[in-house]
Amino acid sequence: MSLKNKVSKLITVMQKNPIGFTENGAFTNKTTSDAVTDLFFVAGATRSRTEDQILDQVKLAWAANPELTAKLLFWARDVLQGAGERRFFRIALKGLAQEHAEKLAPVVKLVPEYGRWDDLLSLFGTPLEDTALAAIRDGLEAKNGLAGKWLPRQGTEAVKIRKALGLKEPKAFRRLLVDLSKTVEQQMSANKWEEVNYSHMPSIAAKKYRKAFLKHDEARYKEYILDIATRPDSGAKINAKAIFPHDVVKAALQDKNSADEIKLLDAQWKALPDFLAGAGGQGRRILPVVDVSGSMYLALSPRPIEVSVSLGIYVAERNVGPFKDHFVTFSGKPELVKLEGANIREKVAMLSKADWGMNTDLNKVFKLILRQATTYNIPAEEMPEIVLVMSDMEFDAASGGKTPFEEIQADYKQAGYAMPKVVFWNLAARSKAGNYPVIKTEPHTALISGFSPSILKPVLAGEIPSPYGVMLEVLNAERYSQVKLA
Repeated sequence: MSLKNKVSKLITVMQKNPIGFTENGAFTNKTTSDAVTDLFFVAGATRSRTEDQILDQVKLAWAANPELTAKLLFWARDVLQGAGERRFFRIALKGLAQEHAEKLAPVVKLVPEYGRWDDLLSLFGTPLEDTALAAIRDGLEAKNGLAGKWLPRQGTEAVKIRKALGLKEPKAFRRLLVDLSKTVEQQMSANKWEEVNYSHMPSIAAKKYRKAFLKHDEARYKEYILDIATRPDSGAKINAKAIFPHDVVKAALQDKNSADEIKLLDAQWKALPDFLAGAGGQGRRILPVVDVSGSMYLALSPRPIEVSVSLGIYVAERNVGPFKDHFVTFSGKPELVKLEGANIREKVAMLSKADWGMNTDLNKVFKLILRQATTYNIPAEEMPEIVLVMSDMEFDAASGGKTPFEEIQADYKQAGYAMPKVVFWNLAARSKAGNYPVIKTEPHTALISGFSPSILKPVLAGEIPSPYGVMLEVLNAERYSQVKLA
């Protein structure tokens, strides 16, 4: 073989598996070698990215596999069983509609099912505007209350909707929406606090207006809180389907919470859906690893640190295996944390005293585990089976020119232990050049993203075959089977 051929082969390999760097100098992969898997790893963590950055990556995925990318968009928007990312979905849908309207037309009617009715407004000004207006008209004519709640009452978009309905008078249009949407906000505006049914209240409203209820309906609201906290047979309920763990933790971090508010927050926390139960998660040896380094304090809403800590508590609490109520924080010095406290406020306060805000040395976490295991001859069946790494993925450099994951593999091999399954959970995708800890075919790893623990259910229900395999299990689920392009 000639030198020319050898160089050509090297260039081919380097182009196929491009290597980049994290913000902290670690080797990383610029791609998983699959554009849709790349997008799946960042879709739920793009709040710091510009619209152009998001759309560029969405277009790459679409070019690779339009059908799978469409399912990915609806998973990303899905507030109940997906990532619940509104901004990402709207940017992606609008951008793709400009170039692929005919293929996307059949899925427009599905948008409110996975998101909100006002998501359809992102299609105004695109070739799919009339299709979106038709879906809105059908919803209003069917007297859909959520359509009445989320659609605009005034402005240019409202005018377009009113004309699509054949209504000449703006007042008639506004009356239609008001009659359809008997919301908590309307009761509050009319000072009809006594009509608010706290047990039937949407979870977002319960989170948003708790201080207002304490101020204007104190006696009745406190009675409701008491029922929730101490009277399980009272029939009182609290909805938490559409809120995320970080919503509760962020509120719990506030110093001005009253005793009643703390009771309510704790009730909301306990009411969060348990995505570990019934999905193969319970009984498995799961160890959450929570990034608390300085880069997690990025000025976003929510901050990545709030998300990582809340998910760490969520998983540790609901774990029923040998690692229940424990997780490891990692920054400059990894720490094993045991959850303590009578309520979510006390647990968060306890964690805030841990060693936070330094660098992001993931390898030290696994070295700590292996050092303890080899020192005390821990049997393989008591080692972590699954390690959940919740981070922005900006890891410190490993030694010997390896990626952090490659060094971890080498350490486990040297120690004589089998590698655990590793789930990389991306909470803040900042890298413009690409930052993927493993490629799409790496066995027994997963690359997931977002702030919702709902992703745990499909991930833990399977065998975690590879990043690509996990993505297919999520996107090809029955829930997204109706997402079909023309």
